[in-house]
Amino acid sequence: MSHFCITKQFVLISTTVLALGATASANTCTDALFRVYANPLLNNDGGDRVDSLYSSNSTKYNYENGKLVHIHKDKRENSSDYMDLYIYYTSDESALKRKGREYLVSDCSVKDTLCFKQKVYDEGMAYEGSLTTKITKNYVSHETIEPAGNKFEEVIMMKDTVIDRTILGSKSNPQKVSEMLYSADKKDDKKCYINMSGKTYGEFAYKPNDKGYSIAFSITEGKTSFEYFVTNAGEAQAIRKTLKPVMISPKARYFDLLGRYKFTK
Repeated sequence: MSHFCITKQFVLISTTVLALGATASANTCTDALFRVYANPLLNNDGGDRVDSLYSSNSTKYNYENGKLVHIHKDKRENSSDYMDLYIYYTSDESALKRKGREYLVSDCSVKDTLCFKQKVYDEGMAYEGSLTTKITKNYVSHETIEPAGNKFEEVIMMKDTVIDRTILGSKSNPQKVSEMLYSADKKDDKKCYINMSGKTYGEFAYKPNDKGYSIAFSITEGKTSFEYFVTNAGEAQAIRKTLKPVMISPKARYFDLLGRYKFTK
């Protein structure tokens, strides 16, 4: 029997406005999900930005001049687990404060492809490896290179489905491939299902509100729930919810700033 668990992917997605449109609202749950996955944190020209994530604890994203500069994750109940992460948009290590978790993000964009390369530091010490994110209109890729093994992830926006494919190893020489499908309900375009290997593992809903929208997930496996709140630039969302705890690996290096929960086989 296959065993599935919810884990984090170690991804920092950093981008300016995509060709999807800076200020247009999402129209369906798949559109909303792709906007969050493809353009969650940076938006120099206004538009959607992830404000917060609520699960068993809360994560708050703080911006300056349209750029994400600080993330604070609260303690979980009965746990000392919390995190402050600081982000600097340069490859120059002199920008580091050498305290806590810090990221250096450098731009590697070419023509119509946005590209960002990330390095992570803990107490001023660099982790070996790097993570590179590339973004076009309907496609995002993340390539993680580490001594323990490489990983390639691609997120593809289709008409009514978002394909999220993870490859252990390299794309040209895969060791293991897993694929998640986020598909819209045929009768309700604000409701979507999470599928893997022909089985449905949960669903999520797109919920417009006066500040933007939220994406609320309900996972059958483990009976977990979590919700992103997305606002228009300049707005603030202060909604707290009591949700069931989510088990998360504490060994994240390239910490997933989105807090994305996935199934791995």
